[in-house]
Amino acid sequence: MTKADASLNENHPQGPSADEVAAWLEHNPEFFAGREALLKVMQIPHHSGQAVSLLEKQNDLLRREANNLRERLHHLIATARDNDQLFMRLRAQVLHLLDARDWAGVLQALSQGLTRHFDVDRVQIQVLDERLHVPGSISHLMTENAVRQVWPAVVEEHKCWCGPVDPEVARRMLGDDAVAAGSIAVAPLLHQDRLIAVMVLIAEDSEYFRSSMDTLFLNHVAEVTGRLARSALN
Repeated sequence: MTKADASLNENHPQGPSADEVAAWLEHNPEFFAGREALLKVMQIPHHSGQAVSLLEKQNDLLRREANNLRERLHHLIATARDNDQLFMRLRAQVLHLLDARDWAGVLQALSQGLTRHFDVDRVQIQVLDERLHVPGSISHLMTENAVRQVWPAVVEEHKCWCGPVDPEVARRMLGDDAVAAGSIAVAPLLHQDRLIAVMVLIAEDSEYFRSSMDTLFLNHVAEVTGRLARSALN
């Protein structure tokens, strides 16, 4: 009898409970060393209805754990690949914006680049300052109060908003582009911490923009655009 066996008997002269045996084995993992034959005869219920040995059960658990780890690894690799591709599209968009000669060129770069690199169907820049409005472009005059009524977080907290759009809100805020609005992403454009416009990306797919999506890259495009608006405001 080993010291471990003796301690179990001494502490539980009437016989330990199942929970006590489990706790004891957890603190004495070496118990089965030299008792491999015991592992083979121990039976554990299986989902198939047949009993399996402890070794078989352990192997099954290890296989499941390995499969879970493999799936997580594949997910991480896929996420990293997607982020890398997104970064390259973002880089191309920012360079396109920086090449613009004036604010009208910035608006054109946004319209062309966002539909090309980010697969959105339409783009609007809803400007709160008349100096940013370029007739015939993607800019549309809008009041701050109108934006606050439908996207309060964009105005008050300068946060992005993403998700499916209500048809009535789309008709009121997007005009002719409402017909293509299944879901939208709205980002604030700031100048000296003041809201000067909102960028609206429009997708026909109602699930393309979701409230749970990461807006890091959208924020970056909006920040660069806001900086470039200085040429029209100065």
